[in-house]
Amino acid sequence: MKSKPSQEELEALKFGMSIYAPICLYLILKELSFYKISKTLIPADAEIKGEIKKLYGVPFGEWPPHIKEDWYKLSESLPLEQIKKISAEVHYFLIYSMGALSSKYLEEEGQTMVLDFLYDIFNDRDLWNPEDPTEDCFSKYRKSPNTFTTLIDNLGSVIAERDPLLTTSLAIDIAGIPKFFLAPAVDKIFAAK
Repeated sequence: MKSKPSQEELEALKFGMSIYAPICLYLILKELSFYKISKTLIPADAEIKGEIKKLYGVPFGEWPPHIKEDWYKLSESLPLEQIKKISAEVHYFLIYSMGALSSKYLEEEGQTMVLDFLYDIFNDRDLWNPEDPTEDCFSKYRKSPNTFTTLIDNLGSVIAERDPLLTTSLAIDIAGIPKFFLAPAVDKIFAAK
């Protein structure tokens, strides 16, 4: 176990978060758009799900133009304040996930460095609301007896929809990212040395 992460490791963790945050936001916006059209949960069809799966591990700048255009269009379908809240919640969850996944490689001082480095993303005051990051943004996940239900509740609050099928569907899509994508990436980052 290392006491501190290297600068390269910190940058790699932040890069991983920057890859998956837009994908999470896109998943949420896509499901919300289907839901708002029908007012019932309509799972995205296989073609759309397949297209989204191709984005995993791809930086936003390298997404196909038609998907980026769809992402921007969907982003404009909600008020800016709501988009900021949804995006902040996605970042909170990814920071929690990255911190938790990194903890098996780092002592307490190193874990604190990881969290401080990742929370630095909220320093751009033009992008985030003044209250971000909220004081409890990390502890609400860390202290939760069930991270999945906490994610469901938090997503329901920020998207302003309480349909349990919708919020559970969204949480399933997002909760799988740490397990299937971030965990192998974090293992690779810390095993590289």
